[in-house]
Amino acid sequence: MSESPTKPRLPPELIDHIIDYLHSYQKALSTCSLVCKSWLPTVRYHRFSRLTLWYRELNQLLLLIQSSPDIAYFVEELSCRNGYGRYNDSDNFIMSMVLQKFPRLDRLYLSHLIAGETEQLGMLSRPTSAGSRAVKQLHLIRCTFTISALSNFLLFFPNLESLLLYDLKISLNAPFLGYRAPTDYPSIATKGPVEVPAWSIDALKSMQVGKLMPEGLTLLCDWITQSKPHFSVHSFHGYVYSDDDALPLCIFLNRFGDRLGELDLYFDSFSSLPDTFRNAELNLSHCQNLERLTLRIHLREMFVSTNLSIPFINTLLTQLTFPHLAYLELEIFHDAMQDVFYGFSECADRELRPVTFGDLDILDWRTLEGHCVDGILVELREVVVKGTGETKAIEELMREKYPRLASVLRWEEVPEEG
Repeated sequence: MSESPTKPRLPPELIDHIIDYLHSYQKALSTCSLVCKSWLPTVRYHRFSRLTLWYRELNQLLLLIQSSPDIAYFVEELSCRNGYGRYNDSDNFIMSMVLQKFPRLDRLYLSHLIAGETEQLGMLSRPTSAGSRAVKQLHLIRCTFTISALSNFLLFFPNLESLLLYDLKISLNAPFLGYRAPTDYPSIATKGPVEVPAWSIDALKSMQVGKLMPEGLTLLCDWITQSKPHFSVHSFHGYVYSDDDALPLCIFLNRFGDRLGELDLYFDSFSSLPDTFRNAELNLSHCQNLERLTLRIHLREMFVSTNLSIPFINTLLTQLTFPHLAYLELEIFHDAMQDVFYGFSECADRELRPVTFGDLDILDWRTLEGHCVDGILVELREVVVKGTGETKAIEELMREKYPRLASVLRWEEVPEEG
């Protein structure tokens, strides 16, 4: 009896490519997972490589992984957040169980996590798992910690390379309880001195900090300094949205500015920059080892000579005396009023737009030119200025008055939105 001819098959690479087009269609991916076993790995990658869950859903995820352990190998990014409902302390323990199931978890984003004493985090009493060792990027957003709980929490990720702390409430003893926490969350009384373990994240290269209260950041800096006197992070991103952010930024730069290689500062305050920093002195001269500096400034005023923020920006430019600085980027957005007759009316059409290149002549380019000519900025190779409009006039001005600076300047058009 003759054998039946082999049925034609598509190459596996082509099947994978076809499934790739279904990345955003969960129902179609579920159907594909039932076709044959060879389709399952590609389908699982698209369904489980990036997960976004509520904390209350972690238990369901844990049950799913227990029934199908292979799924855990596809998870590379996990985002968890808490809703406005009641907070359950057992969520922390469940999370610890989940994290230990993910050997390839690279990025972990947590928001609205509350941790008081260290024993409230079940993960902290467990040995470092394969999942925690794999995490390279950690974001903590709108979370509440005591400094002891935060330090123990970070020790759970020994190979962490990038850390973002945004809108964190950090206290010495009891956690700050805001409107996001339930009213019956138990207060925590410290018994004796607070024991804080030493910092051991030697792989950390980048930190991003924003909306941290000065007291919380001071505790964090004290902990870093005491446990790791020679702490050095290569890249730091600081965000300033109000005067509450100004002092924490200055605290960090005063403590660790001389150890930074890259610095990215983002200013987006509704008040002028001098008013934002009225209670804090921003001094970039501490950052003598900088190799790259990015200044992104959003002004809620028109970019004219009478703008109160212009002298502040020029002061920052005069502080750029970094011998190793090779790259400087400057981006300025300003309040572009479309109708001057209604500029002070609630009906005015006002929005932030990139500054026009022709208006940038009011910046203190002379000092930067002097730093270049005098050999202070000897390593400066590229200055990128972002804006909009024609560059001919400003380029001619720079070539005529500041030839050394003009040789490294590059004008980059910022596309209009909308």
